[in-house]
Amino acid sequence: MASDSIITKLKPDQLKEIVSSFMEFDQNKNGSISSQEMKECLCRAHVAFDDAEVTTVMSSMDHNKDGNVSFEEYLKFMSRMFIGDLQPSQTKSCQQKPAQPSKPTQNRLDSF
Repeated sequence: MASDSIITKLKPDQLKEIVSSFMEFDQNKNGSISSQEMKECLCRAHVAFDDAEVTTVMSSMDHNKDGNVSFEEYLKFMSRMFIGDLQPSQTKSCQQKPAQPSKPTQNRLDSF
């Protein structure tokens, strides 16, 4: 499992949120998140994204480089986000996008 030292820094509600969000992404319940599952979940949540952003985020989480994000990989990544050891900007691609108007209720993947 992910480093115990990282997990012990999480509050119970944070751990619950990580588990819940993983389950939301893992639609086929096979224990890992594919790029397609991530895209489908982001669409359901009305989060705007492009394929390059999803690829970048998936690559940031996928330590064994098998193309999917296991629960352990997700837990480790999100734990680091929650404790402030990893900033969302570290998962972004180097190229900045031009500002584009968006719907008021629409989130952006790169804002996470």
